[in-house]
Amino acid sequence: MMRSPPLPKVARLVAAFGGVLRSHGLPATPDQTIAFLRGVILLGPHGIRDIYHAAAATFGPEPEQRAVFDALFRTHFYGDAAEVASAMTESQGDQHADSDALSPERGTQSSTGEVASLAELLKERRFTDAHGGPLRDWGRQLLQRLPRRRSFRTRPSAHGSVLHMRRSLRQLVRNDGDIARPEMALRVARPRKILILIDVSGSMKALTQDYLRFCHTVVHHAGDVAVFTFATRLSVITPALRLRKPSAALDAASRAVDDWDGGTRIGPCLTKFLSVPRYAGFAAGAVVLVISDGIERGDPSEFVKAVRRLSRLAWRLVWATPLAADPNFEPKTRAMLQILPALDALVDGSCVQSLSRVLLRVADPVSLRTIQVTSRVREGRLFFEFAPK
Repeated sequence: MMRSPPLPKVARLVAAFGGVLRSHGLPATPDQTIAFLRGVILLGPHGIRDIYHAAAATFGPEPEQRAVFDALFRTHFYGDAAEVASAMTESQGDQHADSDALSPERGTQSSTGEVASLAELLKERRFTDAHGGPLRDWGRQLLQRLPRRRSFRTRPSAHGSVLHMRRSLRQLVRNDGDIARPEMALRVARPRKILILIDVSGSMKALTQDYLRFCHTVVHHAGDVAVFTFATRLSVITPALRLRKPSAALDAASRAVDDWDGGTRIGPCLTKFLSVPRYAGFAAGAVVLVISDGIERGDPSEFVKAVRRLSRLAWRLVWATPLAADPNFEPKTRAMLQILPALDALVDGSCVQSLSRVLLRVADPVSLRTIQVTSRVREGRLFFEFAPK
């Protein structure tokens, strides 16, 4: 077996920088490392500044991580180890401050979602094995209750309204050009596609496993289903959930996602989803269920634009938020207030039972309205309450 020649010393030094970043908690995928190496080769650098600019453009550190990134670069290429310790101490102090602001015990929320974190936390999460007997019982009736659409396929039917051309031509040949009665066909009705987008950021950590078990049941009992997760990046977990055994499916899903329990970038993740043609094409005419608290940090314009476009593609767009479990729930973020007109329903997403009712009733707007959170104005103030069942 032939062995590939070893990399030159300079190439090994450049390629090792990605591992240095990962060892200190900064995101650096193998693809980014390869792109960094190719960028250095393409630039034909005349100095260390060219290598630095190639690294910054390839790995793209966040503004709050730039000090650590610069210190690690100097350590790796120059050997200034003292600066790394100082930068890491400052960065950890900022992260502790952010975690205090996001702690559930604080219980505070800003009207603009400023308490939501943008920090990317790359980690692997393990899920406990849990039996899903009630979910399996619910899944058996899911396929019959899902909304349907007329497909382009037809089947022979005496009560059909479409001419079955192939059968009619065969009859024409058998009867020497005479057709006693044309063969008719009926358009086949197929279940609509289901698209589920799950927020797996730190604020949704307590319910993530329940959501994955719910999606595993939907994938195995519905027709055409796609499941994505998002926090600071977008991930596809549909292949993992197709595994029959729930524990194996959850283990595969845990390995398919890198940003468990991290920050939240709903707008960029939805924009990335819509920018991929095969992803956006799946959303066309589908039942889209977004499971998220909707807390977006900073300017909500990208978030609102993406949700409005998703609403135009979807047959029905339902937003499930665990915050709606509180009867006094009222959206406070600017992003959620601006996307309300684009939603077909805003429902309670605090438990699997509520999500199950949503999918069973999504075919009937009147029935769905009995479990959604409806809005009205009282004393000039917009607030939300549960409609009577």
